[in-house]
Formats: sequence, C-alpha cells, structure tokens
Amino acid sequence: MRAVAPLIEALKDPEWKVRESSAEALGYFTNASKQSIRPLLDCLQDDRIEVRRVAVLSLSRLGKGLASVEEALRQANEDSDQGLKTNALVALAIMGKSDDKSLPVLMKALGSENEPTALSAGLALTNIGRESPEKVVPSLAEALNSKEELLARNALKILGRMKGNAKQVLPEVAQKYGKVDPKNRLPVLQAVFEMDASGEYALPVCVKALEDPDPAIRKEALVGALRYRARLVSFKKQFIESLKDSEEENRLLAIAIVKGLGNKAIDAIPSLIALANEGTPRVRISALSCLGVFSPPSGEVIRLLEAALKDRDEKIRMAALNSFRTFGQKDPTAIIPILEEALKVEQEQRTKRSIVAVLDSLKKQGQGAGDK
Repeated sequence: MRAVAPLIEALKDPEWKVRESSAEALGYFTNASKQSIRPLLDCLQDDRIEVRRVAVLSLSRLGKGLASVEEALRQANEDSDQGLKTNALVALAIMGKSDDKSLPVLMKALGSENEPTALSAGLALTNIGRESPEKVVPSLAEALNSKEELLARNALKILGRMKGNAKQVLPEVAQKYGKVDPKNRLPVLQAVFEMDASGEYALPVCVKALEDPDPAIRKEALVGALRYRARLVSFKKQFIESLKDSEEENRLLAIAIVKGLGNKAIDAIPSLIALANEGTPRVRISALSCLGVFSPPSGEVIRLLEAALKDRDEKIRMAALNSFRTFGQKDPTAIIPILEEALKVEQEQRTKRSIVAVLDSLKKQGQGAGDK
C-alpha cells in the first residue's frame, strides 16, 4: 500500500516509460483502487499511446462495477489505435462486459507479444471459461495446434486454471507432451496436472517426464505425482529409478514417493541403502528414515541403521532412531537391545533423551504384549 502514492505521483513523470510502468503497476494494488482509479482515468488522456494502453488494463482490475470506468473503457474501445482498442475490449471482458463476438479478439490478444495484453487476455478468458467453459474450450483446444508458440503456451495455462472444467480436452493435452518442442514440455506437464484430478492421463505423462534431460521437468513430474498417491504403485519401478536422479532435490522427492508406497516398493531397498551410505547429508537422513517403512527389516538394513546410530551427525543418528522406533512397533524385543547399546555410547544429551523415550515406549509395548 505504501507504494501506491509514489506510483500515482510517477504518473506525472516527464519520461513516458516511467508513466507506463507506473500505470501498469497500479493495476495490481486492488486494495487501493479508490486512490488509483481517478489518476488512471486521467491517464487515458496521456499523449503517449503506450501509457493509455496499459491504463485501460489496470482500470479493468480496479474498477469492476463502476459506471465511470466502464464508460471510459467503451470510449477507448472506439479509438483508432488498434492496440488501445484491443486492450479496451480485453479490459471490458475482465469486468464481465463481453459477448461471443469478443472471443476471437481475446484469443488473438492471448498470443500478443505485448505481455500486459496477453496476461490480461488470459485473465479474461479464464473468467469466461470458469463460468461458461463451452464458450472458450474449443478455441483454446484449437490454439494448442497453433504455430504461434506463445499462443499455444498461454492456452495451456488457461486450460490448467480451468481444471476439471476443461477435462474434455485432457486427452489431447496429454498427447502434446511428446510432440511439442522440449522447451514447451513444462507448460504441458503443468497443465495436465492441473486438469487431471484422477491421474489417469497425468501419471503416464509424468513417467515420460521422469526421463527428460531437464532436471526442472523431472522435478515437476515428481512434485505432481504426489497428488496421486493412491495410484503411484502402478509406476513404482519408474519412481524407484528416480532415486538415482542426478539432482538432490529430485532424489528427495523420489524418496518421499517411495516412502508413501511402503512395502509395495520393497525393491527400492538397495537404492535406499546406497543413498544412506553415499548421499548428501539431507539425502542420507531421508533415506534412513524411509527404510523404516519396510517391515520386517533385513539384516543388511539393521546393520546399516546400527552403524548410523554411531554417526558423528546427530541428525543421521536421529533418522536411524526413528526407523528403529517404527520397527519396534512390531517387534520390540528385537530392537530394545540395539537401542540399549546405542544409549551406552551416545554423548549428546538430547539424543540420549530421545533414545530413552523410545526404549520406554517399546518396553511398555513389550510388557503389554506379554500380558496378553
């Protein structure tokens, strides 16, 4: 809010680019609309067309329901400058004042090289699509095949925002992943995740993305996959393979997925053991914690965790302790001696208290089982 007054003052700057930037920025301060609308209306008389073009877009975000703003936009829509005329029509559409004849103009504006125009057209089309998807989805689907990459990419973003309202074109969007230029795969992946609530189409695309050379795309695939936990077991092989990803963040995400699969992903144990031995500290901690979900533990896993209880890094020791705690829920008598030995050599008081707490819990559990 403090920035609004300086921006309004900047609308009088002798440099038109400063006025243009200020007029554009004011449109995003919706909480200060009462302060900004009159100065922005005055901008419609600016001697630079560039300032007038962005002013109408900002007014659309601030002046919904105001007759004075609507009238000013309708007058701008009659201007001889095509750019101003287009922006005014887009602005009216954002305010909910459009008809079916506006759609071709909005679609053309969506592919504009002028970013404020394209963004505003996207906002208008998103609003219309949420209210009446049947009006915009066919045009957006057609835009996916456009040779204009910007238009196709912006159409994808809108379809993603529409989520289930655009599900009729979900199969077509999913097929785009393998056909588009590699630099446009990320928008396709993101749109599919937003549109597909079940994962029926998204997960097969996700699996393809896990093999992409771009680590950012692989990361997006792993993050998106977490939405569909109930269906991930069908693709466990691919997620286990992602434990070997070259990027630390991606390995951590893969570990989270494998952990959620539990014993259904027991084939991941060799990779997790490798990460627990050779990974970065964060990866080692995550891998050690993940091993606790596989029950019963193998001798190799037990030996690894016993060694981790003696590690110099306290967080490593705590991760091993947490896995032992999990194992102990099913077989406390097997775990108690291991933790008693660890307690003898532990030097950190905080970790000692944690070991004692786990031991007390397991002993009570063992006694309860014996009473039965």
